[in-house]
Amino acid sequence: MRVRLPRRRRESHDDDPWHDIVRRYRRRRAIGIGALCVALALIGFGIARLLSPSDGPQRRGGGSTQARTQRAGKQKPRSRLSPQARAAARLPLHTQVAQLFMIGFSGAQPNDPGVKRALQRPWGGFVLDSGNYSDPTQLAALTGSLLAAASTSHRQPPLIAAAQEGGGASAFAGLPPRSQQRIGTNGQSSLARSEALRAARKLQSLGVNMTLAPVADVGTPGGALEARVFGDESSAVARMVSAAAAGYQSQGMIAAVGHFPGSGAATQDPDVAQASVGLTLPDLMARDIRPFMAIADRVPVVVMSNAAYAAYDGVTPAVLLPKVIEGLLRKRLKFAGVVMSDDLAATTAATGGSVSTAAVAAVRAGTDLLYVRGAVATREAAYAAILQALRQGKLSRDRVAEAAGRVLALKRRYRLSSNKPPKPPPTPTPTRPATPGAPGAKP
Repeated sequence: MRVRLPRRRRESHDDDPWHDIVRRYRRRRAIGIGALCVALALIGFGIARLLSPSDGPQRRGGGSTQARTQRAGKQKPRSRLSPQARAAARLPLHTQVAQLFMIGFSGAQPNDPGVKRALQRPWGGFVLDSGNYSDPTQLAALTGSLLAAASTSHRQPPLIAAAQEGGGASAFAGLPPRSQQRIGTNGQSSLARSEALRAARKLQSLGVNMTLAPVADVGTPGGALEARVFGDESSAVARMVSAAAAGYQSQGMIAAVGHFPGSGAATQDPDVAQASVGLTLPDLMARDIRPFMAIADRVPVVVMSNAAYAAYDGVTPAVLLPKVIEGLLRKRLKFAGVVMSDDLAATTAATGGSVSTAAVAAVRAGTDLLYVRGAVATREAAYAAILQALRQGKLSRDRVAEAAGRVLALKRRYRLSSNKPPKPPPTPTPTRPATPGAPGAKP
């Protein structure tokens, strides 16, 4: 028989205020402790992720260190372009490429077909030769039309250059300076400076803002360039080149000094035929490169040689060799200006290829300004070849922006305008000590 026990009656605390207070306190304490535990857990998880990200769970879009490293390797590396190159990179690509060209053209009058065709693109500049000249009045009208066309089209002002070395090597017969051979025979560097001043003033009055002079090559007795150089003794040539460059600089004329790393010992004139220089690099440094050492930190443009050098591979013209441009000229001599090619048609005498191929190879090697003269089709093909190489990834866009940036910086530095003659720029302060053994270096 089942015995029912009386249920214990639950005590009621409804009327006990202290019990209610204790109950609320316990509930709040439990909630607080729970929240603290959650917060500590989250903090600990975050610290663990920071200290050992590969051990924790993968974040969305995150992953392990190895995975993130692999993704980073696929990202485009950060650009190290200079400010001037970044400014050039903002221009349309076809404008950047056009700025790399100095073209020659036929015609002497503004309405000549060759002149009109030369104005169809925003080229970096023009090189005038004897075929573009009959007299000073005509030359002033021609350069005025080139400047006016740039102004009307809102283009960058062009470089207008001439190979005005002096004497028989000058594009404009009867205009200064005297021949370098004659100045060198005189032996006075003051004459080299005064002739450069005279030439600069005359050329600027006729609308020319750049000269492919002075020639810094050290000659050899009976050599191919003997009539175009100051002499065959390197220290004397260095002194004369420095004086002439200072004369051009003081007048605000852009001087393009050639032909690096020295063509004086070439087997023949590299401008007209395949030529080679058989000197070793120590011999080049002691002789042919000394004049360039003297002016590397104070001239705006250096023109590369079309000769091949035994000091390198003995086959490839210097203008196509990165070791000569980037290694020797820029790194060793600290040259920071514009590197210009000589006539690329002459370059092909050594390579056996086309001007288009030489143009791409020259820019890839470090050349900033390409001199192309001759037929319209030749320069158009070279221009198209640079664009195609960029699209195919055979030529870096950064390299082209670098080159265009230097050309545009040169124009700004010399205050070129589409309607005014250039004014003298501020004299640059040398940024490096004189090279030991070079002219002007202190013992």
